[in-house]
Amino acid sequence: MFCVYCGKKLEKDAKFCQNCGKPVDSPKKTTRKTTKKIKIENDNRSDSAIRKAIKAAAKAMPKTQLILLALISVAISVVYLMAMETNNNLGLTFIAFTSFAILTLIINFGITFGALQISRGKNVGTGEILSGTCSKFKNIALYILFVFAIFVAYILLLLIPILNILVLMVSFVAIPILAIYFYPVFDILKIILMDEKDDEPFMDCLKKAFNLVKGKRLEYYGMYFSFIGWKILNIFTFNILSLWIMPYQKLAVTNMYRRWLNEANFEGEESGLTNIIVVFLTIAGYFFFVVFISVIVLAIIVFGEYTNSLDKDKITHYEFDFNNYYNEIIDDIENGR
Repeated sequence: MFCVYCGKKLEKDAKFCQNCGKPVDSPKKTTRKTTKKIKIENDNRSDSAIRKAIKAAAKAMPKTQLILLALISVAISVVYLMAMETNNNLGLTFIAFTSFAILTLIINFGITFGALQISRGKNVGTGEILSGTCSKFKNIALYILFVFAIFVAYILLLLIPILNILVLMVSFVAIPILAIYFYPVFDILKIILMDEKDDEPFMDCLKKAFNLVKGKRLEYYGMYFSFIGWKILNIFTFNILSLWIMPYQKLAVTNMYRRWLNEANFEGEESGLTNIIVVFLTIAGYFFFVVFISVIVLAIIVFGEYTNSLDKDKITHYEFDFNNYYNEIIDDIENGR
């Protein structure tokens, strides 16, 4: 088990946390109005120390059940790709893609539900995680419908002749900005939907997500981008390492969510880079990484084209020499030589 206040691992049958000294029993649930703005208490520690403590707690937490769910998600992806290789029907392709997207999202909700339980020090099995996720199917369905409605609205705007060009021009600038602004909200919303009761209104959960994320986007992206080293390393493992990275990152974000609720206070050392520097260095590093990979790919393509041109020249010269030799033999036969 893990302490619900500081995230440290507890000794067996411990009644008090050896790190923070608080009782092991979970705090009593209190009723909160989700429409009311949630106040976040600030402490004197640097954001780097908080991020480091949250990640350290997430790394120490058990991940076996979450890895199994991640493996299921990968298996679904493999089956989908194999099905697409043998399918040329547009209608079936759309149905297969929609089913794949929904199943993947449901598994992602399952990982979120499991991460929330593990973060709170509960021992849960894969069956418990799946059954708990299914019990909140209403919230998952509302989330899917909400995202689908936004997608349909955008497509309908593109179908209007007068607006389609304008929408495309605005989208080129607006979509990246909106994605950066709303992505943390939708990510935290998934945790809230797995945390609240089934009869909790969806729009109240959405408002709560906005209130939680308000003023915390830099902290969120500081946490999110701090995993970029793992993700680059994952490329060289042919995505196998993602089975461990995905649960690790999900637990870290869940721990951050619990800290925002003042439910847990993670202790850490005063060291590391601030969130704004992490975001800046990550974006710069990712840009140079993409440029580096692009240069290598371009060099391979150019070298391949150059090699092919040399081969073509050799074939052309060979054909030219063979034709001259053939003509000389014919001339010799005709002239009796």
